[in-house]
Amino acid sequence: GVFVSQSGVPFLQDQELKNIHQKLTKIFHSVNFFMVPVPTYIGGCMCLSFATDNKDLINTKVETITTRLQNSNIINLKYYNAKVHVAAFAVPEFIKKIIA
Repeated sequence: GVFVSQSGVPFLQDQELKNIHQKLTKIFHSVNFFMVPVPTYIGGCMCLSFATDNKDLINTKVETITTRLQNSNIINLKYYNAKVHVAAFAVPEFIKKIIA
């Protein structure tokens, strides 16, 4: 399974990110964050926490996702692809420093 939760605006609520990370790492094997643009929210970007005990989920390779897409019969995608999927979970340096 996967746990995903709103985790605040990293530019304004860095302590919240740190607290969430500390709490989730006591429960889950893999904890990370990803950012989403929310133009109507103060700060413009929000972090979501992502936690799982499935070690393979975090480390899914581009090739694996590409194969899954090809086998899914999902066609004519205009934005999503395997590289976008993997890149979505890349954490900026300032967030790495917050949760370190």
